[in-house]
This record gives sequence, C-alpha cells and structure tokens, in this order.
Amino acid sequence: MLPEFPNLKELKLPKSLDSEKTNTFLMMYRAHCQRILDTVIRANFDEVQTFVLYFWQGVPPHLSSVLSSNAFVNLIGICDAILYKSVGNVLLPSALQTLPDR
Repeated sequence: MLPEFPNLKELKLPKSLDSEKTNTFLMMYRAHCQRILDTVIRANFDEVQTFVLYFWQGVPPHLSSVLSSNAFVNLIGICDAILYKSVGNVLLPSALQTLPDR
C-alpha cells in the first residue's frame, strides 16, 4: 500500500492556486501512483511506461494550470519520492531495510 501523501491543508501553497483543482489533481496523481505501485508488485514492468504516458498525456486542460506553480510541482516531486521509496521496498525489501534514511 502506498503511504499517505502530504495533506494539502497543512501546506503553504500559493493562494493563487485553486484549492479544488489542486485537490482533484493530487487525488488523481495518488491513484496514478497507486496503480504504478500495484503494477510493480505484480512485476508487470512493461506496463509502467504505458501508465506514466497515459496519465501525463491525459491530464485535463483545466487541471494542467496547477503545474505552472513551482510549489505544486515540488509537491509532486515529494509524492514521487514516496512512490519511489515504496517501489524500492517492493523490489529490494531486505536490502533497503538496513539502509538509514537520509
């Protein structure tokens, strides 16, 4: 299971960002990341690229405006790091448990 993403209510994002759009985008992105993780768990690695392309090419135009905010893009980077750590735990569970977090 994918760990929780940061709570938007606890972050200080620019007031110019539409909160409904950011919430919707982050919900969609979390579902996308969960799908990627599930695909890795099933060892269907060929599908990962397809899902990544499908998500990013399918972002609705009315939501893509949130990606013009550096703060929101940085948040997506944090979500990516959460996903990557989860993928690493699936692929190398015992090796990663012995490494300290930075």
